[in-house]
Amino acid sequence: MDSEALGTGQEACDWLLPFEDWPSPGFTSFGLTFRPCALSEIEQVKHIVKRESARNDKVGWYDQYAKLGNTFHTRDIILGLEGDTIVAIALTYVKHCGSTVEEDLPWAGAISEDVGGVTCICITDNNPDMTNSRDSVMIRLLDACVGVLKDQNKTKMFIDAVTGGSEGFRSMGFQKWARYRDVWREV
Repeated sequence: MDSEALGTGQEACDWLLPFEDWPSPGFTSFGLTFRPCALSEIEQVKHIVKRESARNDKVGWYDQYAKLGNTFHTRDIILGLEGDTIVAIALTYVKHCGSTVEEDLPWAGAISEDVGGVTCICITDNNPDMTNSRDSVMIRLLDACVGVLKDQNKTKMFIDAVTGGSEGFRSMGFQKWARYRDVWREV
């Protein structure tokens, strides 16, 4: 197994963040805004996720977003915008909310009542006008997700299947919850 190539044994980790360990709530936005996805934006979101997940070999991501189309759960999708351009997308979930995410992700139904989750994080790679770095966008997107989950009375956030970035996640207060090898093949 080539552990560096996607799907062939690369290490993936699940992370848990107790909100009291989050270093600085309310990061400065630097021209970014974050908000829930409107129903009218779901087609654009699906297009971006399809493109970025294909480019980055993220199996199943498009399906998770597509299932939320035409439901009131589109608001579970958090958008990061630079001006009017979507540069980041994340899917949030909580236990027993009725979202289709719980049907497909086994840990979504298994997390405790005080934990909310974030999955299928997508940061665009093809916007030459993007003035913020990917890391800066990711930190601010995570901060927005923390805010969304706190508003739902959650005290922790779970993020699944993260490849790379271990030191960065630790420095932001995340604790490694699980690690495994990401192995899959096309059929």
